[in-house]
Amino acid sequence: KPTADDIAAHLAEVSATEPFSVPASIFDEVAGIWTRLGITGWEIGAEGFPEGSNQ
Repeated sequence: KPTADDIAAHLAEVSATEPFSVPASIFDEVAGIWTRLGITGWEIGAEGFPEGSNQ
């Protein structure tokens, strides 16, 4: 278990606000995860589906 001294020695790291983000929606959160995992193709969104399709 980390001690208080361990935490103090790494305080800048554990309290950093970068590279963290606060997503505006669940879509933004999932899209960020997919991007980090290298999953592509989702970027087209609803506009990429043919008109009248149920997606």
